[in-house]
Amino acid sequence: MKRSLNKIIETSNKKGNAIIFATVIVFIVFFIGISLLFLSENEVKKAVRSNLQNATFYIAEGGTQKALWELNHDSSYAGESYSTLGKGTYTITVNTPAGQPNQREIIVLGRIGWSRRKIKVITEKIDANITVNSALACGGNVNMGGNANVAGATVTGIVVPVGCTVYTSGSSSVSGTPATSHASFPAFADVFGISMADMEKYATTKYINPGTNATCQGITWVEGNLKASSNDWDGSGILIVNGNFDMSGGDFNGVIYVVGTFRMTGNAAINGSILSQSMADVTGLFGTSDIFYNSTAVQQATNAYPFRIINWQEVKQQVY
Repeated sequence: MKRSLNKIIETSNKKGNAIIFATVIVFIVFFIGISLLFLSENEVKKAVRSNLQNATFYIAEGGTQKALWELNHDSSYAGESYSTLGKGTYTITVNTPAGQPNQREIIVLGRIGWSRRKIKVITEKIDANITVNSALACGGNVNMGGNANVAGATVTGIVVPVGCTVYTSGSSSVSGTPATSHASFPAFADVFGISMADMEKYATTKYINPGTNATCQGITWVEGNLKASSNDWDGSGILIVNGNFDMSGGDFNGVIYVVGTFRMTGNAAINGSILSQSMADVTGLFGTSDIFYNSTAVQQATNAYPFRIINWQEVKQQVY
């Protein structure tokens, strides 16, 4: 009897220990689950916060690019406030550093909800001059006819290399100081103060074989051939044509550089200067084709050179 009672007590003790052990395990699993739940929730919050901060950074970067675009179209641009971009806004402040008239300090604050990201950049306008010494410089022969006029005024009217000729016929005329002369065709960098590769990189607008009468303002780079035929076509700045240029209408104020052949007919006018690596055909058929050297137009073409970033930094990231 005593042995049976001891056995019952021993069995009861084992069951009690098992229950206690099981309870401890349940509590451990419960606390682990709660901890994992909180960790998971914190990770989600961190991910949301990080995504919001990244999006705010891109808002600020977008504002920086907007400021550069504005400055390259108007160097007096002073900034703007609470402009909308995506789900956020940005505020731009533009200042001219003391003693640095060619530089601009751009500060952009991007906002989305509580998130803030601020970027400061220093930009500098490309300091390069355009040097041209003629109304028309050509790397080959120049054919003139009809009612075509090339006037150099205080510079040479037409410059061609030794061995090349300026042919005139009809009522065409060439004038300048002197009217014509012989010299090697100038290197691109000697004309514009920067390389051809940099000019393409800084172009305001780039075209590949554009249609007729493409808009040409600021620095325009054309890969292929270009045609301007409308009397309403009005271009300005710097025009680079890496191909042939056929102009039979409209006006251009500034400097044109043609890698291929230049052909001008009809009622068209260029005020500034044009350079053509190959031959030039200025006939003025069915109208008057004029090329006038204009020092003011040449000087204004340098305004097309853009501001470029020389220093970039993130000023502060505010976290709430």
